[in-house]
Amino acid sequence: MRAALLIPVSAALIASSALAQTAPGSVGSAPPAQLAQAAQALPPLVGQMAQAEAILNANPQQAITVARQILQQARAALQANVNPAAAQQLLTTAARIFASPAAQRVQAETVGELATLTVQIAQTALPPAAVASIAGAAVTTAERLLATSPNTAVDLAGVALQAVQSQPPQQAAPQQSLNVAVVAARILVAPTASVVTPERRAGVMTQVVALATSPVVYAASPTNALQAMANAYTASRAADMLAASPGTSQALTQQLTQFSADTNASQVNPSNSAQVGQILGGAATIETTGARREADLPPPRDEIRVFTASPT
Repeated sequence: MRAALLIPVSAALIASSALAQTAPGSVGSAPPAQLAQAAQALPPLVGQMAQAEAILNANPQQAITVARQILQQARAALQANVNPAAAQQLLTTAARIFASPAAQRVQAETVGELATLTVQIAQTALPPAAVASIAGAAVTTAERLLATSPNTAVDLAGVALQAVQSQPPQQAAPQQSLNVAVVAARILVAPTASVVTPERRAGVMTQVVALATSPVVYAASPTNALQAMANAYTASRAADMLAASPGTSQALTQQLTQFSADTNASQVNPSNSAQVGQILGGAATIETTGARREADLPPPRDEIRVFTASPT
């Protein structure tokens, strides 16, 4: 089994390497024979990826290493979309590997590398709904890695957010895309994330709010979208964030203020303005290190929900 998983040089790898020499942005215009060779050679890699998954419980380190090698070697062929079915099989299997419970026995940075590579390739190789699904697996994995490697968790959350934001909103499974924002925001507000530099956290906060306020994504679940906004905004108001990156909180305040007056959002959720105002005014219940505080503002009209910024 181990010998079979050493990823010998194959037609798939040769074809992918040849495609990688093609000028950036013009892989699809490579010679037809080269594209056909890559298309025919990818299926054997699907088999090798399946073998990697098969040894996952017994040897998760090797499984993850092999999966990463396969994707690295075949990246150009995958992104050329020469064999969509094989690409989807390879990438979804890789996602199952990095998201599996067995992967928790492997160093967090190693798991993060595979997850990042998988998401980045999927972003250009798969349909929007599949991208959202893999990004969801990645951000869930990031949340699990938070305790052992906060930097890896925050960076991987940013990669997942970037992937879903790059897709056409109507086609990218809005509910799944929103779930990516919700989990990423939970990561940001967790006490463990405070060890990550404010600059790294700031980018993810901005991504969360941008995605949660996207019309199609917001309409999928205003409650969850507002929860993500509340967590991201709360994270931006942390003392170290205000000291090192005050512009982040200012930018989010401006964006949320504009969103509170958004006509389309109010049509989807008549309480949108009051609920966003609750976030900006500090009226949202905030859970930090086990303590709770509630601002002295009156409850919003119509018994609308108080949004809880909850740590992981």
